[in-house]
Amino acid sequence: MKQSALSDITSFLKTKKQSALLQEVLEETVEKEYTTQANPMEFLKKRLPVSLEEPLIELFSKQKENSPKALYEFLKTILSQIKTLPIVSLTLAIEPTHHMIDAISQAINQPSLIDIDVNPSLIGGAIVAYQGKYSDKSLKKTLENV
Repeated sequence: MKQSALSDITSFLKTKKQSALLQEVLEETVEKEYTTQANPMEFLKKRLPVSLEEPLIELFSKQKENSPKALYEFLKTILSQIKTLPIVSLTLAIEPTHHMIDAISQAINQPSLIDIDVNPSLIGGAIVAYQGKYSDKSLKKTLENV
């Protein structure tokens, strides 16, 4: 998978929490490749929320081959690519909406996952940590410095 495929994945996979769920289901699905003749697509549909299932199936449908073996290979590739995505740690005062997560993801402007922590004591703003860099742009910090 190339950079564009990573972008395809992160178009619907935004948070570390979503990533953990998807990885768990993909690992279970891949393990079943050698133990059952079950349709892997049916297993995914039963285990994933629609917000992850539909875009994953759409991404797979773009592949040249759609046999069960091709699906397993595709899932293995997705799984390995997810594990390479960098993590952006974000602490907010409130639980972000899906719209906020989408906006934050677009602002990051590169394939990555957002690890969200909620800390109401921040009052507003955010604390961001990425690749060893830390920035506290919270209202709490601003008020402490006044």
